[in-house]
Amino acid sequence: MKNALLHDGLRYWAQREPDRLALAFGEDETLSYGSLARWSDAIAARLQDHGVKAGDTVCICAANSIAWVACAFGILKAGAIIVPLNERFVAGELAYLIEQTEPAALIADEPRAMILRDLSDVPIMVMEDTQALRGGAPAGWREVRVASDALAQIIFTSGTTGKPKGVMIAHGQLLDKQFEVRLVDEHFGSPGFRMLMPVSLQSGVGTTWGYLTATTNGGMLCFMPRFDPALALRMIVKWRGTKFPPFPPLLEQIAPL
Repeated sequence: MKNALLHDGLRYWAQREPDRLALAFGEDETLSYGSLARWSDAIAARLQDHGVKAGDTVCICAANSIAWVACAFGILKAGAIIVPLNERFVAGELAYLIEQTEPAALIADEPRAMILRDLSDVPIMVMEDTQALRGGAPAGWREVRVASDALAQIIFTSGTTGKPKGVMIAHGQLLDKQFEVRLVDEHFGSPGFRMLMPVSLQSGVGTTWGYLTATTNGGMLCFMPRFDPALALRMIVKWRGTKFPPFPPLLEQIAPL
């Protein structure tokens, strides 16, 4: 795994089995590895057009969507660092995180972009506009390679007892952790792995153990706009889910159904 990066698994599966499903959003929307790879390539190229360089931070502030995942991989392919922002934060909280991370660019869905425009003059990529980039990057584009000990993401705590604090995670650090988990659970992160992720992608669980783990190993991430116990059960059945984070409050909502 020397010099391996978190998005190398996406490239591997996109080349080997481009039609394999990488993402399932709700009950009806899916995206294959090949399509996710092409889309995130184009987003990386667009970020570079905005001046994003290796080692820069790029914040994402948006509700769950398939485009969210494509944008996150686009950030990594540009050699930059993902900084997910809680889409439920108010303007003052978002302004604090932007100040702390000094992003080279912001990615937001339209409702959050309206808020961010008043907080910062950093270039904003509107997530809905990335739909036009699904065809892939311009000919000749190449992703930026960084070292495996380079930062991949900065995850902020909720800040319920004080100011949110950023946790810095490197590419190799998370890949090593995935390997350790597989030593005790051979099905975790395997190609048949289907994770039902009931929480926001901006959370540490949603990012670290959601799309980054599933796609690294050829699995599938199944997620939803927001947690809905009835929808979660239907998705487990439809997508034949194999893993579900055992959060007691969520299980209590599912148990009566």
